[in-house]
Amino acid sequence: MELVLHIGAHKSGSTAIQRMCTVAEAELVRSGIYYPRGLFPKYPDQHSELAALLRSGSDDDVRSALAEAIRRARGASCTRIFLSGEDFCTKSSDGEVDRLARLVRERFTAARAVLIHRVKKDYLLSHYNHMLRHVPEVIGIEGFKKRVRFNPAAVLARWRKRFGEDNVSVVPYEVPGGAPLLERFFGGVFGFAPPPKALAQCQGVNASLDFVSAIIINEVIKVLPGFDMASINRAYAKSFVSRNQRLPFLEHDLGVLLDQSFSSAEWEVGTGAAASGKEPAPLSAQQAAHYLASLSRFLAVLADAAQDHSGELTRDDVIAAYRILLDRMPENEAVVDYALACGSLRELREAILDSPEYRHKNGPVGNPL
Repeated sequence: MELVLHIGAHKSGSTAIQRMCTVAEAELVRSGIYYPRGLFPKYPDQHSELAALLRSGSDDDVRSALAEAIRRARGASCTRIFLSGEDFCTKSSDGEVDRLARLVRERFTAARAVLIHRVKKDYLLSHYNHMLRHVPEVIGIEGFKKRVRFNPAAVLARWRKRFGEDNVSVVPYEVPGGAPLLERFFGGVFGFAPPPKALAQCQGVNASLDFVSAIIINEVIKVLPGFDMASINRAYAKSFVSRNQRLPFLEHDLGVLLDQSFSSAEWEVGTGAAASGKEPAPLSAQQAAHYLASLSRFLAVLADAAQDHSGELTRDDVIAAYRILLDRMPENEAVVDYALACGSLRELREAILDSPEYRHKNGPVGNPL
């Protein structure tokens, strides 16, 4: 039985890889590859909890998890087990990787590890965006720099020392002019070609917000009571109908600043990938108009969420909602009366965002401009 470990990194396609293993489960099994879902309770579709188990559990706890994965794989007539957990690259010490290698050798005839390497500037930009949204307290660049513990060169050295130089490989996150990540990863690691339907289901998962929205969440929304990132993500997806709506100069300049804050030697892992130093092209007039419209909708939702909605919905509320979200006035007083039956501004907003007219004007979520 062979074990293949995807050890990260964070913000480098891990969610898409794990999603592929769920939507193409049957095809992977037919290729002899078993991806154990539900092996750990907290995150059933991935395996970062094994990294935590290496810190807090006994050898027998780790053996039990590996044995259960083997039992299931044999039941599915598979000869390879695939585990994926991005925490392996940031939360596993030398001793913990050494411990894992020792316990893996007890039960597996072969073991490999794979790290996805992302260009430093792009990785830091994406990771900072993530922290702006998800770290509970307000965080700036200095706070971000203190929190980042990822060093790709050190990670590779640690894993290659325990698993063997030839048993730990690197897959570039992006290859200019090359195939997309999922096709390169599964093809290169397993010789498996992901089905087109499954590839379509894995596009855009865990996409970042634009940085203006992320900064507003960090500096404004976090301060308000009842901060709920899940509801904000839903509102963003409905307001920004394309995840490609960005301010290119802001993100480029912020990326350069972050890139200069970390040692390039830590990112030298032999892939030859490098970030472009060129300034991006400015938005077109149409792209700028789309961005402003999307940001306006999103800010309206955030402002609404911060208000006290204990009072009744008013006629002025209905008119404002129609003008902001549909760019028009209500057709007549009958429509206003019907909208008032929603009871609250939040319920009215949800009804408009789910309406055929709104979807027709703005397109389905995720469509490019």
